[in-house]
Amino acid sequence: MKKHTVSQQQLLMMAQASIARLGNFIDLNRPIVLKFSNAKSYFGKYETELIVADTIEIVHIITISCIYNHSQSVMDATMGHEMVHAKQIECGDEADHGESYQDWRKEIYSNFGIDIDE
Repeated sequence: MKKHTVSQQQLLMMAQASIARLGNFIDLNRPIVLKFSNAKSYFGKYETELIVADTIEIVHIITISCIYNHSQSVMDATMGHEMVHAKQIECGDEADHGESYQDWRKEIYSNFGIDIDE
């Protein structure tokens, strides 16, 4: 598979489109902070972080690889995958690929035709 690198601006626009497409369905209560990388070891990576400024806030951090997310369909799958991990955390579950992840995977495929794979 040939790797294509896209700009962070292109990546941001595709990620925002994915969030708009899947956001009402996955319905996260906390904000998503997007980061970008040139990582070759993952398509996307999920983390949660406590932000301390004037207030304390837990946010969902999704890091997207510019290397692999070269089309909207790949971005949709990557963002869906990472947003499910965010939803797992909000529901008090582990961010893993267990039963709740598999349930979400089936629902996203059924409703959007997107396979968020492992």
